[in-house]
Amino acid sequence: MRQIHSFWRGAFLSLLSLSLLAIPGGGCGGGSAGGGGTSTSTDFEGTLAGNGGETGTLSVTVETDVASLKTQTSEEVAATGVCIFVGQPPVDLTGTFTPLSGDLSLTGDGTTFTGTISGGRTSGTFSNPTTGLSGGFSGLDSSDSTVTTYCGTFSGGDTGVFNVQVDSSGNLSGSAIPTSDTGGSPVALSGTVTGNSITGESSEGNSFSGTIAGNDVSGTFEITGGGTGTFSGSTGACE
Repeated sequence: MRQIHSFWRGAFLSLLSLSLLAIPGGGCGGGSAGGGGTSTSTDFEGTLAGNGGETGTLSVTVETDVASLKTQTSEEVAATGVCIFVGQPPVDLTGTFTPLSGDLSLTGDGTTFTGTISGGRTSGTFSNPTTGLSGGFSGLDSSDSTVTTYCGTFSGGDTGVFNVQVDSSGNLSGSAIPTSDTGGSPVALSGTVTGNSITGESSEGNSFSGTIAGNDVSGTFEITGGGTGTFSGSTGACE
């Protein structure tokens, strides 16, 4: 846990090439490009980052127009999804979204996803007690924009998975998790894209920056206490 804490506080972010493992017994995830919702549903596209180096994609559809909700209600609405870890078959997910709290809950093949939806973004954690799989997920609203996913790894302090997605409006979200020690917790990533440049920070306040070049992303992050780490990834690594 020492490196995990130092990493997530300091060095949680550097993506290298991505040679990630598939989890035995249960994957998850959908596609990595844009979508087209309807006036009565909202679609999200995003990525998964697992504690054993697993990586993948996630698609979620909420059966309401989240952006146009005028009155927050505690009444649950249906949510469905598909998740795919690289090297594993797709898994169908079913669950609910509660507008009043923003809570999202999905389950499929023994894996439970618990998170929130707010401001065109979804994020949270997932776990499967049978396989020991756990990690973080994140996604962006793809109903009216194209979302592109990048999967990869980081190094610097710790090493682990670093996955992000960007939309055609310049929003960025993602999640990272250390795999160099056991018991690592996922960290949420958020930021913006201007031209080919990305800037952002983790949910623990650590900044990162980099560039997007075609189907690849790379950059650096600051390590708490001094120093920097690196990250890199690609769209192809999500497939």
